[in-house]
Amino acid sequence: MSEPWGKALARTMKLLREIKGIGMREHARQLGLPASTLSRIENAKKCDIDTLLVIHTKTGVALNTLLGLEKS
Repeated sequence: MSEPWGKALARTMKLLREIKGIGMREHARQLGLPASTLSRIENAKKCDIDTLLVIHTKTGVALNTLLGLEKS
């Protein structure tokens, strides 16, 4: 992912899945995304804005948190 927030999104998505104790395919199913899309995101390769908004809506996690933009 060329976006500077790609690695933060990848970490956040992996953490959400680990907290739930589920595999990637199940997490993708719960989000309504193809497993291949979630895999790309978790590997910091690609995420378009529409997919990001789906993740935000389905998880309830704030966009700034998903993108690692929260202020310390």
